[in-house]
Amino acid sequence: VYLYPVTAYSTLGWFDDPILSSFVHYDEAALADLIFHELAHSVVYVPGDSGFNEGFASFVGNRGAIAYLMANGGDAKEYGRRLEHANAYARFLLDWRGRLAGLYREPVADAAKRQLKAELLSAMREGYRRNLEDLGGGRYDAAMARPFNNARLALVGTYEDSKRDFEQLFNAVGGDWRAFYRAVKELAALPKEKRWE
Repeated sequence: VYLYPVTAYSTLGWFDDPILSSFVHYDEAALADLIFHELAHSVVYVPGDSGFNEGFASFVGNRGAIAYLMANGGDAKEYGRRLEHANAYARFLLDWRGRLAGLYREPVADAAKRQLKAELLSAMREGYRRNLEDLGGGRYDAAMARPFNNARLALVGTYEDSKRDFEQLFNAVGGDWRAFYRAVKELAALPKEKRWE
């Protein structure tokens, strides 16, 4: 189990989405990202497929914020660098999630698995310290100090696993938002197992 506060949420168009005190302090770029992310859920939402929904919304939020900053004189390059670090950090965590999954498949006793898991998580934290510059230069220190468990790492995957697929789709349609949304809606209509074939 991993309990954490949410900054915002979408009612999927059922009601006006609330403005919460949890994000009023965001800078312009992060606020634009959040708004585009939450609005994306009202464009496409597939019941029962959180990974698809959050990957789509995360991609739209990131790319939409950069487009917004470019159109309104904001520092899109700086936000792009922040996103590069965020993406590198997410890939780092997903790599370690994969290592843990490999451990769980090993035919060893539960007590040994728990010990090996603790060693892997310790190695993950050491890997973070060794690669600090590539992983945000300390931006994620507080996150790394909190306990990790399978649910927390699974949550990262929910938001990140398919984000690159959406980026490839966006590039395949030449960065045309309307064509992208049409293509995403077509994917959403497919059975889950056929979406990324």
